[in-house]
Amino acid sequence: MKMGKSKQVHYDSGPNMTPLVDVVMVILIFLMLTGTFTGATTFLRSNMPMSETGPAAPGKDDPLAKTKVDVWIDGPKNYRIGGRKIQGDDALKKALLDKRQDYTTEGKKDSDIQVTIYPLNRILYQDIVIAYGAALEAKFPKIAFAKVREQ
Repeated sequence: MKMGKSKQVHYDSGPNMTPLVDVVMVILIFLMLTGTFTGATTFLRSNMPMSETGPAAPGKDDPLAKTKVDVWIDGPKNYRIGGRKIQGDDALKKALLDKRQDYTTEGKKDSDIQVTIYPLNRILYQDIVIAYGAALEAKFPKIAFAKVREQ
């Protein structure tokens, strides 16, 4: 009796991986078609005024807002409101609160007041968010963003 075949080394190749690869590829294609490649996007809440022709263009006179507060962002922690230079985030918050207080003592309605934020083209997003947050803390009802301007 010959036992040579049973003593030979038998290489076990393991389980068949082809069906697993097929399923993974189908899932990958499905996720690519239904997902997005952008990261998490954060949207800022804005009460930008609307007109009959659509959203009012930032930087132009809004017929619905009779009082405008322009916040210019000139650099990190450098702001201007009505030509007055403001240094620092806390000073911006205080200036916007004071401006809001002035308007309420004058008897202006919330629907008549709009804050427009004007950033330079190389301003960090963080500085825009700080200016937006300061306007929200001052309880301004309408906050708009102007197109980025050149330095």
